[in-house]
Amino acid sequence: MTNCVLHCFKNNQNQTSELNQGEYIDETDNFSFYLESDSDCGDVRIDITDIPIKLNRLTELKHKYIYVFDYESLRDYFQSQKFRIENFSKEFYCPDLKQKIWFYKLFINYPIGLCDILLIDNTNEKVIQSFNLNIDSAKINETEFDSLVKYVESKSTSIWTKHSLLKHTASPLNADDRIEWLLNFCENFVNELKEKYLHFFSFDKIKIIKQKNEIVNYSSDVSTSDESLFWLINNLDTLYPTTTYDINKIMINNRLFAPLEILSNNLEENTDTNENQIIHGFITELKLFLNQIKDTFDEDIKNCSKTTFDGRLNFYSYKRSLKRLGDINESLNEIKYYLDKYIPVTIETLDFLNTNKIESKEHYNFIFDKLIQWLLNKNATYSKDKKLFKGINRMDQLFEKACFYKLIDSFKKLEYEVQEISNNKVKLTKKGAVHYLYSQILPDKLISVRSKNGYGGNSGVLQPDFTIELENGKFIIIDAKYKKLETITRYDYPDLALKYLHGIGLKTGGFFNPMGLFMLFPRIENFIDFYQKEEYNLYSNNPVYPSIASIGLNFEEESRLLNSSIKKLLEIN
Repeated sequence: MTNCVLHCFKNNQNQTSELNQGEYIDETDNFSFYLESDSDCGDVRIDITDIPIKLNRLTELKHKYIYVFDYESLRDYFQSQKFRIENFSKEFYCPDLKQKIWFYKLFINYPIGLCDILLIDNTNEKVIQSFNLNIDSAKINETEFDSLVKYVESKSTSIWTKHSLLKHTASPLNADDRIEWLLNFCENFVNELKEKYLHFFSFDKIKIIKQKNEIVNYSSDVSTSDESLFWLINNLDTLYPTTTYDINKIMINNRLFAPLEILSNNLEENTDTNENQIIHGFITELKLFLNQIKDTFDEDIKNCSKTTFDGRLNFYSYKRSLKRLGDINESLNEIKYYLDKYIPVTIETLDFLNTNKIESKEHYNFIFDKLIQWLLNKNATYSKDKKLFKGINRMDQLFEKACFYKLIDSFKKLEYEVQEISNNKVKLTKKGAVHYLYSQILPDKLISVRSKNGYGGNSGVLQPDFTIELENGKFIIIDAKYKKLETITRYDYPDLALKYLHGIGLKTGGFFNPMGLFMLFPRIENFIDFYQKEEYNLYSNNPVYPSIASIGLNFEEESRLLNSSIKKLLEIN
């Protein structure tokens, strides 16, 4: 290909304009492009960040070949995102081409930030031309985005390991997990050691009785031995003449002398044992590891691009990891100080010969077991180009993840104990009451009963983002909506009320008793909007059920309205 040019366009409110390099486009704008080439392109494609799209030759204009998006290729992409292309495509007139071409809402729910558009030769994967745009959003501003990322990322170190943005399961041998697993290991180890075992080392320690010889001022109370006399013979200059009245006198060749100093001979308890050397060696080993990866995180932060979605996500990941690392290191310093005080040693080691004494004491055995686990896993191979936010490539996915954590936080705020049953099921208990939170699946008692979808096709499985099954047999349905409130009230209230309240039912038939249908959306301040009139909403004296509402979530503070709304529904008999 000798020469080619990418032309990008957006259409907003039926106004078409060409986009310049680096220009901003809203995620809801219609987007299109055409490729102008002075020869046949051959086997090429367009990559929009991570979306590969085929090209079709549209026409030949002024001795130039004109290529546009392949419609079927885009249909496949929208289907992969569970969207219907008919809802996100429209033909608009393009003055440059003097004909209509297809425009697409290709950036709907797209990660905000820099978007690379690359023309790729399929035969050798070479980049022929490049173009970039900045994706903006009317649904969420910069402050909200930053707080959303920080909130979701912070949860990857909590009990929700299987739901963290790393992946669904955490394994020390997995390439992407290694550093995170080791950090989690260190954090959990130091916390458990400080809380449960460390204080035992002040009084229940492995020690030996060891002879202690030292030169001291002589008195009759000093313990001596044959070694003391041998030392004295070799150090006669410490003797001075004395009288018969001196209680420290000794007789040498019928003359009285008293020593100023003597080599004492005592027995004392000593903690400089192999077992204690191993304890110290393990703590030092962990400190060395933290120092090594600190340099890695510092370098990663420098290299993170804060203009791209992935870059911004990972920037906060590494910042959080550095803070965790600092906290763990501080705890290790406290532990080392304590051990130096109560079980001092002269050398440190990780080599051991006999574990009988270790196994006889629970606090020693705890550390020894952790040491074995560490040595088995610390050298697992790993990749340096890991992505901490694996699987998150759209803003609605990121927001949905945050909503899941918000629901968990709400139940914890309401003093429920939280237990993960599986990746999609969480058990919630409080004073004998048991409820279940489901994510992306329906409870076993429920089933999709809708026969046709809105387009006349087969219904498929109706699957709310979250379903709460209450102990009393009632349900709360919740969807995460990365949308503006105006869109939710106009489209989602009627759509979801029909889909979920009438398209889902009990497997045994009858009424499945939904108490609430909530839609969660991003909002700077805490906010709630009810479908029902004020005198009949959830907070009135005469609430109507199911209560239908949209709740705005702020990720910098507690979601009080979400907490109180769930609490009210839980209190209904």
